[in-house]
Amino acid sequence: MALIKRVTRVGNSAGLTIDQAVMKQMGWEIGTEVEFTVEGELLILSPHRLAKDDEARAAGQRVVQSRRKLLENLAAERRLVKR
Repeated sequence: MALIKRVTRVGNSAGLTIDQAVMKQMGWEIGTEVEFTVEGELLILSPHRLAKDDEARAAGQRVVQSRRKLLENLAAERRLVKR
């Protein structure tokens, strides 16, 4: 069954309320961190999860690989400033 909600003003932002029954079904409570993902016209809400160690390590390696020259330049500048 689809629930229809109206977007309301919350200060300078907008908000939607989530019914207690939906919160209970999702296992959420007040204060639960939620991730928003937009796919086309769909807004997907899911519980926020921290990356696992191997996921975080892989992400860090991708950043280093894609920004290697920048990081090397910053390291060289730091060495010059320390002298």
